[in-house]
Amino acid sequence: MLDEYMRQNGVKPIRDEHGQMGYRKEDVAKITAGEIAFDKSNIKNRIRSVNKIIEQAQKDTDQTLEHFDKTLTRLVSMTNTCKVQAKSVSGGVRDSVNKLSNGLAKIEELANFDKLEGIVCQLERMEKSLSALAELDKSGSLDRVVKALSQK
Repeated sequence: MLDEYMRQNGVKPIRDEHGQMGYRKEDVAKITAGEIAFDKSNIKNRIRSVNKIIEQAQKDTDQTLEHFDKTLTRLVSMTNTCKVQAKSVSGGVRDSVNKLSNGLAKIEELANFDKLEGIVCQLERMEKSLSALAELDKSGSLDRVVKALSQK
């Protein structure tokens, strides 16, 4: 396309010292200056069109940045709200743990677990004794043991 355009304007390609085909800088500058000066390829309209595209891109960028800013502001606000709520919940949990700990300490103090342990041991021995008596009663030996104990 470039070769055709340059030939139409009377510019012939040349070979450089490496054998590559190209155009002299002076010829390219002359053609470009003519294009701009006489607006042969409607450069001014193309520039206006490009400027409209750039303006639209700028508007789109501004809208995107504005939307991003609003979204970021909402995110920061929600983060702050979450922090406040997390502090409140954390304080409530800490308060509940303290109350539970105090309640358990009071129960331990009132129950006197050492005394309670002794009572549990006595109840276990009593249960074993009653089980043994029930076995004796089942086998019919309990009556004989009671008679023997009552004779003495």
